Amino acid sequence: MGNMIDSREASEALADINEMTRRVRQSRIYNLASLMLIMWGTLVFAGYLGAFLAPRQAGYFWAALNAAGVAGSFAISAAGYRKTGIRTFDFRMLIAFVLFFGLIAEVGPVRATVVAYVNPAVAVALGVAVLGEPLTAGTAVGFALILAGSWLATGTRLPRAAPAPALAGAGGSR
Repeated sequence: MGNMIDSREASEALADINEMTRRVRQSRIYNLASLMLIMWGTLVFAGYLGAFLAPRQAGYFWAALNAAGVAGSFAISAAGYRKTGIRTFDFRMLIAFVLFFGLIAEVGPVRATVVAYVNPAVAVALGVAVLGEPLTAGTAVGFALILAGSWLATGTRLPRAAPAPALAGAGGSR
């Protein structure tokens, strides 16, 4: 009976197995996410190329490519789910896409993409406020640069000072 393991050794072995399972699952998620990024990157490149070559039809290119991207995302997710049991695209993602497309329609593509630029700044702010992460000088400078770059990307201008009101009777003819 020298081959028996005690409960501590069994617990450690199960913890090791659990860790390896977590790593394999994470690796599969990264693989599926990489496929999504490659597909969307290719579609965005095609969209910019189409908009450059035929600017009057750019809106049609982008609508078709976004539809192809959503369909491709569902296909990658379905194929990945059969192999891994992991869903990478579902109706929550579809709702996010629809809302983002609505934002593009409302404010235009340039201003809508600023959301992606501001996202790291929001993550930093939440990390400091909620998780108690340190706010270093480099982080603060980076935060300010992100916000300044986002502001510049939207084409916003500084408000101009209103001209001083003319005084009654000053400089006028008598």
